[in-house]
Amino acid sequence: MKRKFFVLSNWKSAGTVQFAENWCKEFNAGSITTPNDVEIAVAPAYPHILPVKNAIKKDVLLCAQDVSQKGNGAFTGAISAEILKDIGVVWTLVGHSDRRHFMDEDNTIIAEKLSKALAAGLKAVVCVGESMTERADGRTLDVLYSQLESIAGSITDWNSVVI
Repeated sequence: MKRKFFVLSNWKSAGTVQFAENWCKEFNAGSITTPNDVEIAVAPAYPHILPVKNAIKKDVLLCAQDVSQKGNGAFTGAISAEILKDIGVVWTLVGHSDRRHFMDEDNTIIAEKLSKALAAGLKAVVCVGESMTERADGRTLDVLYSQLESIAGSITDWNSVVI
């Protein structure tokens, strides 16, 4: 089976509901038609997921910017894979450098998040990469190997994962 091209717009922690609505209106008005061999997804901030879902073309998929390594339960502020799936999210990011570096998420946490996402039926964009310090120290390949090795056992269907 041929792999589809994948295009993702990550909005980070930015924007307003008005921005999201305007962005969707402009995107929808564009002349771009989604070819059969391309998957397009958008990753708005959490509060904007449902407004975007209601405003964007139906062939554009929703992506969460993160997912909890925990399931549903008493985890204040966490967004479980089950909740994301329930509201129509198809993809989630895991391992983004912002989360690795600013939230101290390590390879174990990333692997747990990936497992939870895939088990709930979400697809995942696994972000890998070295810091500037790691690059300057010549450790790029070691860092990438470690990050990829930590998630390898979590992936049973590569059609559900983009690295």
